[in-house]
Amino acid sequence: FNAMGRTKREEVPAYAGTGYFYRDISDRERNLKFLEEQIAKALDLKFKGIKIKIGGSIKMDIERIKLASELIQGKVPLMVDANQAYSRAQALQMARFLRDQDVFFFEEPVVYNDLKTLRDIEELGVRVAVGESVSSLASFINYIEVGNVSVIEPDITKVGGIKQFLKIAMIADVHGRLFIPHNWSTHIATTATLSAVLVLPSLLAPLIEIDTAPNCLNEVFEGGYKLENGVLKIIRGRGLKISYDEVKLRR
Repeated sequence: FNAMGRTKREEVPAYAGTGYFYRDISDRERNLKFLEEQIAKALDLKFKGIKIKIGGSIKMDIERIKLASELIQGKVPLMVDANQAYSRAQALQMARFLRDQDVFFFEEPVVYNDLKTLRDIEELGVRVAVGESVSSLASFINYIEVGNVSVIEPDITKVGGIKQFLKIAMIADVHGRLFIPHNWSTHIATTATLSAVLVLPSLLAPLIEIDTAPNCLNEVFEGGYKLENGVLKIIRGRGLKISYDEVKLRR
């Protein structure tokens, strides 16, 4: 922490990266049931936001969003992530639907460098969130100045470490954008992300993502942080305070 600056807080709310598609995307009933199960689990763990996957057909995705909204009932923010799956026409169609929904942001609606479509979605009144697919400062500046996006999502494992990560946060702050890091949640990535975000003001960086998909690395590493009632708390000490199980690692 001394290397990054004085911490502004002791904990950061986490949102659940969840709502994945069932492996057979054509099975409508099983997909909706699987979505319902994932959202119920996220609510039970008291996450402070829930992000679900979209990017199938528009009809299917609208059904998923409506179901998620019914289940969440406004208790926490709902976010959607298309993982760059839509064409420009599909993304704009979805944005027109989302502007009348209580959805906090629309993540990666189109291919990461389609700045015109990102800007057009923002002009429809829908917040766009991007950043996990790029690594340079110039890319984030383009997202803000050309794409006019509302939410910047760098991944600390891709942008060159904590120093660059914090530079991107300052760029977002200067331009009045939200800074909500992407986080593929191994213990190492989550602990590093949390350590950096703790030195930022809560109005700039209100949430950190916790990906809830099964991840074999999370069976190997432990420590670094605690997740309690949907809130991340750092385990203080020298370094990241992470340990690992050597036997599991060798497997």
